[in-house]
Amino acid sequence: MLWFWAIKHVCPTVLVIRQFDATHKNSTYVELGKAIEALGVNSQFTKYKSPLEYVHKASGAKIIFKGFDDASKLTSISATTPLCWIVVEEAFEIRSEDEFNKLDLSIRGILPEGLFYQVIMMLNPWSAKHWIKKRFFDTVNENVYAVTKNYTDNIFLNEDFVKSIDDLAITNPRMYNIVGKGEWGVSHGLVFDNWDTKEFNVEEMLSKKSIYSSSKYEKIFGVDFGWTDPTTVICALKDEVNKEIFIYDELYQSKVSIKMLCDWIKMKKLQNEVFYCDSANPREITEMRSLGIIRAKGCTKGPNSIVSGIKILQGYKIHIKPNCKHTLGEFSSYAWSTDKTSGLYLDVPESDGNDHLIDALRYCGTVPSGIIY
Repeated sequence: MLWFWAIKHVCPTVLVIRQFDATHKNSTYVELGKAIEALGVNSQFTKYKSPLEYVHKASGAKIIFKGFDDASKLTSISATTPLCWIVVEEAFEIRSEDEFNKLDLSIRGILPEGLFYQVIMMLNPWSAKHWIKKRFFDTVNENVYAVTKNYTDNIFLNEDFVKSIDDLAITNPRMYNIVGKGEWGVSHGLVFDNWDTKEFNVEEMLSKKSIYSSSKYEKIFGVDFGWTDPTTVICALKDEVNKEIFIYDELYQSKVSIKMLCDWIKMKKLQNEVFYCDSANPREITEMRSLGIIRAKGCTKGPNSIVSGIKILQGYKIHIKPNCKHTLGEFSSYAWSTDKTSGLYLDVPESDGNDHLIDALRYCGTVPSGIIY
């Protein structure tokens, strides 16, 4: 395509979009640069960081990066070359179909010969309830090409990442169906429907003051121990006044020793924080303390602790950053079990290993209730 642009002397502008403009710097911009290098065409582009841009030297074609956090500004982008192609990364983050329509309708007009309009949307299919599924996958439209690809089709993935997805087929089949096979998350019987994907800045949030404390948000951290099953850590902020939880980081890995866990915590500079851990593993908690995580403590489980903890978490609006892929996978597929005879949902979640990060969140996210679940 680059050769075609240069020979035909056409200079399109490609617009790359994510929900929030600030997230491009460490995601799409970097990944596109890696792809350009892997394809051996690095010398054909000039790279700019302010604003973020790639410019094809021979044709003048541009790749620019913008955020969907202000859709009205997107409709008035002034490009020096025809804006005809839009690439939406992590399209699942776009919760409003109306905002997408405004963008879609903004790229219209007569184009030079050889160019055409196209919107490319890429996403993980976390929930079958999302408007994208109904509009582009469930409805036949001759102008829409909807295709499902999975990690086996991506030649740019490293072996460690591929193995981590392969392992999900054994440790968490529900999540593997979404992350690995590209199947849509279940739409019925989910335990949690009070969550969304959202970008937010942790440092900015912690700088906001509250009349109740030095910060409006409380930092919370939970640990669920595993070996064959994954060891998980959840990192979040909690706003008890407005009943919101903001999940911003995670660890999800099998065969993690306590030393490796503590090294990860130290690498994140969290060694002085309180970590609420599964109290069924007192030896591991003691070892964490001996390795410098001195505020690790076991949670006190109340009666019917799993369901009780779930009910507490259901009272919050839970926001999950897009980088927390495994957390998104669990929330997208954690479902109530069903009665084998009647098919009706029971008040007990499925025990299929799809709750390790959710368990960690229960340990740290339900503390103010008096009993830690």
